[in-house]
Amino acid sequence: GVCMILPTEGRPNTDGRIKWAVEEWPHNLCDLYLCWSDTIRDRFQGTVPAVPTVTTGCPRFDFWFPPYNALIGDRVTVAGLRGIDPDRETVTVVPSFPAAKFAYQSQEFHRGDWADLGVDKIKGREDPIAFAQKELKAEKQFMDMLLAYRLHFPDEQYIVSPHPAADVLPWRKFCEEHGMHLWTNNTIFELLAVSDLHIT
Repeated sequence: GVCMILPTEGRPNTDGRIKWAVEEWPHNLCDLYLCWSDTIRDRFQGTVPAVPTVTTGCPRFDFWFPPYNALIGDRVTVAGLRGIDPDRETVTVVPSFPAAKFAYQSQEFHRGDWADLGVDKIKGREDPIAFAQKELKAEKQFMDMLLAYRLHFPDEQYIVSPHPAADVLPWRKFCEEHGMHLWTNNTIFELLAVSDLHIT
């Protein structure tokens, strides 16, 4: 069979992450690598030319165009399904702190997972637990920022949709305390369909 690799998390955005994504894995497993950008394709061609590559762009954007956009409901439809007011200004929020939970749970798993994937070889990620602790601090600062915005603009409705790998319990508590909606089983396309202002 043919093994094609399509990265699901986008283009790496630092030199260390690009090196990890392009160079530090068994290339003999790959028959074709589908790059999101020419930057990554050029890096492959310059360092691992034996790996066939093609730039496809971002497949997530396909959902904004026919025929896939028919799968996304419009504002009124999504609002009706989710129990929010389609006529009220809506602030959507997608906090992305998936590693924060490892500051207080499952630390051995986190260390082993990053070691297995080679993530701890990326500059700035050598210590998985220290990284998680920094991310937890950033998550709390993000909550403080969001609460300040909520208090300054109290008339909007707020929808928070945490990263799928995040611990949802702190966000559930936060949303309940401050009158925000929590969405955990939605797509980003549903969220943006009802959004007037998007914070990420």
